[in-house]
Amino acid sequence: MVDSKTSPTVSVAIATYNGEDYLSEQLDSILNQSRSPDEIIITDDCSTDRTPDVLSHYEAEYPDIISVFENEENVGVTKNFSKSIQLTSGDLIFLSDQDDVWSQDKIKTQIQTMYSTNSVLSFHNSTLVTEDKYDIGDFWSSLVFSPTSIQESETWISSLLFRNFIQGATIAMDHRLKKQVLPIPEQWEHDYYIALKAALVGSISVINKELMMYRQHGNQVTGSPAPDTVMKIHNALQNGKENYNPDPEKWVILMKEVESMSEDELRLPSQPVIDILESRIRFERNRRVIYRGGSNYTIKTTSIAKNLLNGRYSQFGYGPFGLLSTVRDIISSFP
Repeated sequence: MVDSKTSPTVSVAIATYNGEDYLSEQLDSILNQSRSPDEIIITDDCSTDRTPDVLSHYEAEYPDIISVFENEENVGVTKNFSKSIQLTSGDLIFLSDQDDVWSQDKIKTQIQTMYSTNSVLSFHNSTLVTEDKYDIGDFWSSLVFSPTSIQESETWISSLLFRNFIQGATIAMDHRLKKQVLPIPEQWEHDYYIALKAALVGSISVINKELMMYRQHGNQVTGSPAPDTVMKIHNALQNGKENYNPDPEKWVILMKEVESMSEDELRLPSQPVIDILESRIRFERNRRVIYRGGSNYTIKTTSIAKNLLNGRYSQFGYGPFGLLSTVRDIISSFP
């Protein structure tokens, strides 16, 4: 969808909240790109630290590039990103977190890729680093994700409906996606929803390069998955059923949107997508019983059995053959 005959204007959309510790370093890495952005739109979600002061300083120093908007009330990550994206005016929109560090050629590389592939969205790998930027691996390895395997899949959407592997802070998207993704439903994580809608209406390009340092620290809203299976199981059990809430309704929302789209809007037949979504909804509804179904152990084990017998754990669960999700659900089913 990107017109290779013209040089696109580039917007960066940033949603901030209490990010004073690392925000300056991230903004510097964006401002010092080999291909500079045309605008940086920042929406702050009522930060209570020095984030507003940092933003005011940068806005005063770069008035032609940086525009800061303060929310009147705290709205959360999804709505904050929706607002930031909505306020952009560029041909290409890059999403940014507040605590990472971009490689110098990130913008340039993603523009070139979207030109050459005529894609509506591009994403890349990132380097996992500690607070002090010590290299601890890469994001795709933590997900056990291979760009080669996804390129061999029938479609992007068929893979994304099983799990999200597109990190929001690595996304660059065509501005015409705005009408497809906004407003982002509150039930959805902004990056997962954008990736799914992009796969429904256009092509996605993957860049097998680490174009960003993805900082891991205690105050971030989201982080990378645990690096090994043992730790993933440990984290799943530590999370506990009180902190876990399977949400079938967000998949119902997506299915209704697919059903309402014409075949001209979709880049693939709608029925196979709807079939997968119906299976995903049943999977999540059965899991909801485990975590929000009271104390009836029989009903909970029946829900687990339904998902096992229908192969939904291996289809939608985490870990090899859905093992992590299965173990978590079994343990959580006990009174």
